[in-house]
Amino acid sequence: MKGMKIQSLALVFVLLAAAPGLTAPKKKEKPAKQTIWQRILRLKEQEPPRTVRGDICVVSPRQNGVIWHDRPIFVWQGKATQVNLYREDAPLKPIWSSAVKKDQTSVSYDGSPLRPGIYIWKVGGKGTPAPSYFEVMGGADRDTMNGKLQPIQQKSLSAQAKVLARLDLWMQNELLSDAVMELYATSGIMPELETLRKEFVQLDCKTSQP
Repeated sequence: MKGMKIQSLALVFVLLAAAPGLTAPKKKEKPAKQTIWQRILRLKEQEPPRTVRGDICVVSPRQNGVIWHDRPIFVWQGKATQVNLYREDAPLKPIWSSAVKKDQTSVSYDGSPLRPGIYIWKVGGKGTPAPSYFEVMGGADRDTMNGKLQPIQQKSLSAQAKVLARLDLWMQNELLSDAVMELYATSGIMPELETLRKEFVQLDCKTSQP
């Protein structure tokens, strides 16, 4: 398992180093890249232990995590039939639902942008897992992140370089769920990310076994 973790994170390390315009001059590149890699390792290792109940492993949004995305991508491992989203103050009435096809393990929320606050998402299927809570970022924290994202979008960078810059930003700000969503949303731009996301899910759900 440790080898898989290093292999997965090493791929992020390589991808971040490959983006033009994202690194300092060569004499300063090594410390910067090491800091990114160490932060990625800490993000996963600092999370509390998780367990899988039944046959479904919830991957993202992370349990009790905070996300910037107001149209999240829901990711899991296992055979599901439906995904439901609820507000915390109305846990019995879904505000959004999506049927899941056979072998599907992710679905993009396509409703109105979620307002800041706490939400619950549930995956229906065999061995349905416990509800998973997450918070959509708001207030000053959201304003700060918007200010950091805006220059990335405005820079004259390739689509691939912008993906890597956002990944770097999510990791710097310890937003693991947003980083996972970035991998799923942009794998068409960078096929290399598909391998990374698959390995992350495998690692995540293995370390979540009871």
